[in-house]
Amino acid sequence: MDIAYTLHTLIPSAKYFGSLTENTREAYDKLEWHDERPKPSWEVLEKTALGVCKIRKKAELAEARWLEETSGVVLPSGVEVATDDRSQTKMIGIAMKAAQDPDFTVRWKANGQWVTLDASEILNLNVYISNVIQKLFEKEESLSKMVDSCQTIEEVKVTTWEQVL
Repeated sequence: MDIAYTLHTLIPSAKYFGSLTENTREAYDKLEWHDERPKPSWEVLEKTALGVCKIRKKAELAEARWLEETSGVVLPSGVEVATDDRSQTKMIGIAMKAAQDPDFTVRWKANGQWVTLDASEILNLNVYISNVIQKLFEKEESLSKMVDSCQTIEEVKVTTWEQVL
């Protein structure tokens, strides 16, 4: 448990003297408390630390999902398509146009090559990418639920994006 961070979460800018680098109860008990607010008990610190750890882990999982979501996808045909936020926005725009006009085509850059996509290909591309992204959100949700069920900081720490669900 990161005692200093947890203590700061409970009592921002708490006034005390001593070191918490060991992250032990003994170090915490030795602190000279100079704050007008009461020093939290070790039990409160532990409970808060678990909650803080869960919040940090969920943020880590969200970042991992976003990094994977925006790193591009490889279509079954082997074509690599960018999926950064800007590319996703552009794809939504051309999909809306393709849905309205079955004769619509667009020039698109993939794998460093220019290709022409017709309305059907555009819509299929958007469905494929949407499905990939949806699976990433579902993975994040599942892992977040696993984090919620953790009873110890150690259980939270072993939950990673790389886990196979």
